[in-house]
Amino acid sequence: MNTSPRTTFVVRVPAFPADGVGALRSPRAADWLRRCRDAAEETRLQAARCSDILYDVVAALPAGRDRSALLDLRRSVHNGRAARARRLVGKLAPLLTPAAERALDRWDRLVADAERTRRSATEVWDGELDRSGAAAVRAASRPAITLELARSASPLAAALDRAMTAVGHGAAPDLDTALSAYAFVVRACMKTTPRGSLSAWAHGVLTDGPDRWDGDPHPREHHAELNAFISLTLLRQLVPPGRLVANPSTVDTDGALYAITPNCDAVRRIRADSALRELIATWPPEGHTMTDATRALAAVARPDPRRADPHRADPHRPDPHRPDPHRPDPHRADLHRVDPQRPASRRPDPHQPDPNRPDPHRPDPHQPDPNRPVPHRAAPQRPGPHRPDPNRPGPHRADPHQPDPNRPDPHRPGPHQPDPNRPDPHQPDPNRPVPHRAAPHRSDPNRPDPHRPDPHQPDPNQPDPAPSGAERTLARLVDVGLLVGADETPLQDRDPLRAAARRPDVTEEAAAILTEVADAADALTRTDAAAAAVPELADTLNSLSARLSWPAGALRHGAPAYADTVLTTGKLALDAAEWGPLWTALRAVAGWIGHADPWAATRARAEAHLEAVFGAHRPIPLTVALHALVRAADSGVPGIEELWSDEFRLPPADDPGLAGLRKLMASAPTVDGVLRIDPLPPAPARPDSLTTRLAFYGHPVRLDGRPRFVVNSVEDGCGRADAHVQRILDRIGLGDEQRRAWPDNRPTPLADTVDVEIAAVADSNVNLRVLGALPELTVSQGLSTRGRSAAGARIDARECHVVAGEGRLVLAHGGRRLRVVPRGRMADFHYPAVLRLLLRMFGPSPEHRVQPVIAPEGHLTEAGCRLVPRVDLGGVILMRRTVIVESDQVPRRGAGETLLSYAERVDAWRRGCAIPAWSFVRAVSAAGADKHRKPMPIDLSSPLGVAQIERTTHREARRLLFQEVLPDAAHAPVAEDGSRWFAEAVWEVDI
Repeated sequence: MNTSPRTTFVVRVPAFPADGVGALRSPRAADWLRRCRDAAEETRLQAARCSDILYDVVAALPAGRDRSALLDLRRSVHNGRAARARRLVGKLAPLLTPAAERALDRWDRLVADAERTRRSATEVWDGELDRSGAAAVRAASRPAITLELARSASPLAAALDRAMTAVGHGAAPDLDTALSAYAFVVRACMKTTPRGSLSAWAHGVLTDGPDRWDGDPHPREHHAELNAFISLTLLRQLVPPGRLVANPSTVDTDGALYAITPNCDAVRRIRADSALRELIATWPPEGHTMTDATRALAAVARPDPRRADPHRADPHRPDPHRPDPHRPDPHRADLHRVDPQRPASRRPDPHQPDPNRPDPHRPDPHQPDPNRPVPHRAAPQRPGPHRPDPNRPGPHRADPHQPDPNRPDPHRPGPHQPDPNRPDPHQPDPNRPVPHRAAPHRSDPNRPDPHRPDPHQPDPNQPDPAPSGAERTLARLVDVGLLVGADETPLQDRDPLRAAARRPDVTEEAAAILTEVADAADALTRTDAAAAAVPELADTLNSLSARLSWPAGALRHGAPAYADTVLTTGKLALDAAEWGPLWTALRAVAGWIGHADPWAATRARAEAHLEAVFGAHRPIPLTVALHALVRAADSGVPGIEELWSDEFRLPPADDPGLAGLRKLMASAPTVDGVLRIDPLPPAPARPDSLTTRLAFYGHPVRLDGRPRFVVNSVEDGCGRADAHVQRILDRIGLGDEQRRAWPDNRPTPLADTVDVEIAAVADSNVNLRVLGALPELTVSQGLSTRGRSAAGARIDARECHVVAGEGRLVLAHGGRRLRVVPRGRMADFHYPAVLRLLLRMFGPSPEHRVQPVIAPEGHLTEAGCRLVPRVDLGGVILMRRTVIVESDQVPRRGAGETLLSYAERVDAWRRGCAIPAWSFVRAVSAAGADKHRKPMPIDLSSPLGVAQIERTTHREARRLLFQEVLPDAAHAPVAEDGSRWFAEAVWEVDI
């Protein structure tokens, strides 16, 4: 195991320097708020002195009207009722002592000064609200933020345009727009985990010398391309796949086909006869063209599957009269019931002849001539002998022209015995060749022959059958996901739209559309035109909506562009002698928190269910196991449906590592608001864990002259940041010599275990929320593999097996155990359902948000807030100092209350709760923090900050967490020009 620090690492850098926040913090408003607070405090103290002096005056007077009047004066001064106090002083002057007169006169002057201060402060706050709001709007209109808003199709882009128009005319911007712009600008200056163009990927090194920025951190290389969802939609619509391949997840077992849907959101069990199953199993790997696929289906001489009898017996299926197989299953497709006009029931089809019912065309003395042709029938059918004709004479009257159906014929076999001298109407003629079939199927004697002529269907036994039946079957096979279009132009192509436009089978109109969109997307790569190119690309796509028959608002399902930025001219250099020892502390922390698994209990229930259904230690095809879990979730088996959910889950509090760490923290002292354990002892080994490496995202800062690493988040260390950066560097064309300076590492897999990624998302910028791809698995590179990141060997899902009863579900392929490695913390809830299930069952946890679980108790203040200390574990600050308050404890703004008056009440409340004026606030609406919500920088001494806290309290937030701003601008590394830039480093350690 590698225990030495990595000499290179990945860094995220904000779009703007750290000092860009200063223009939005309103120090003038904070100063006037302090003046109001000081004036009010001085007035309160003088009122208390007046109250004491008046108490002595009142005590010297006898009971009567004068004494009551002085008591009224004392109460008015105490309650701050200045006008009434002034009137009473004029009336009661003869009763006041000189000391009382001087004290009341000073109190009156202080009250007047406080009122003048409040009037001036009100004007300052109203002006600062307009000024800072306009500054936020202008700052949010910078090219980098405009690019991000346009790229993400944010409605704020249009709001900012309107606000800029208002600011240009000298008017104040809308408050909601100003607050949103403020949030974007502050995060672009100091929040270190924004996406897209609001941050840049850079690299850092551990070297000899002081901490510094090498090179210029301003110029960025913009990596922009068309979003994969848009590309996939265009390719599917304009370049239909030329070939069809069998779904690589299809498994043939128990007389049915199991397959994962192409959208990876369900698993289906598809009933099909042996001929169709054999056809799918022998489908060529390179696929068939549409024409060849239609001929292949016609060659099996199978009729339209919509006409098949659903009661046909199948020796590979359970008894069809049992209730369970007849239960409606939304995840099971039945190729024998596809007519949308037919009810989803098992009653006979009125358009099919019933073998148990007499034929209404049977010859009868009371019916027309039986030799007359019957319309719409190929030939008259022999009536069924199972019951008498209700149109015949009574059952006790013999008809001399008809045999008695209730009396056996000695010269004819019984009605349930085959006639050896006559072809059985329920069997195909063995002497008649069946077109397109190698051999006739043996039919079920209890159901009609599917190859029997049907008055409503073409005769499939004719030498030249109509292709409509095979085409409908082909369409149905594609619809249920058994056959999938194999696009000859994959999204992994460097220029997929132009590559598709050059294909000879693409029409000129389609090629023109693809080229037009590709030209608009290429404009994004030009840095000087990037801000204007994104709206132009959206306009281009919207202009094609009518021609492509897209619904209104189609771009809401996926942003038109995918953008990222790389800092190639600068790098962060840190002193190896001082920062290298922190890797030991990071490894110790990783040992305690890295093995906590939030899905362990749910996975154990899933394993118990599979063991009960299939037995222990038995290899189960992966697709079949997934289908069994789908059925269990639909049946209400407790806990199974949680594996499919998109909810975020915290690790369990009873995890041995987290419980042991809490025990250590409980015995550590808290000094000056810091809980420190230095050094942190190593954690016990956990050989049963699938986690081998953690990636710590945070800031290397110096506190009190000592190096510290402030943690923002902890993810599984599968080298995903490295792999993402390597892919961007490859796409922007960075040279090999420059690429070698960047990290490119993979974790070492477990013993006898192969790391695999989900190839559907490993090689492209797919919008995971609308992803449609098959779950192929890709062998991940090991730590020893360096250089360009390349896709490894593919593993089809049909080749994998699940084994239960080992204490943990095992995914195996060819005798090798597989570990599904995640693509980052967003994968846990942005993956489609099947991919989420694969990751939760057979991989490590993507994210380790352990802070809410291990947080110390802290202590309660008199205001009812809880103060949680900073947690420092051997130099790794795992938790910032936090103040936890309930939402109903925050002051609410009254109707008609001025912003300054509300700010004074908020200021008094936050000081009582020991909340810093400049802090990060996180709203909690459930048991855990919102998985999508980032901490919001907020300044409670500025107009925008007070307006922001008012908006926050109006939301459905149950609890608010105020965290210290660490690091601040003073801790940011300095560039050559003197500017400071926050840097979030990604440090990975093996466990």
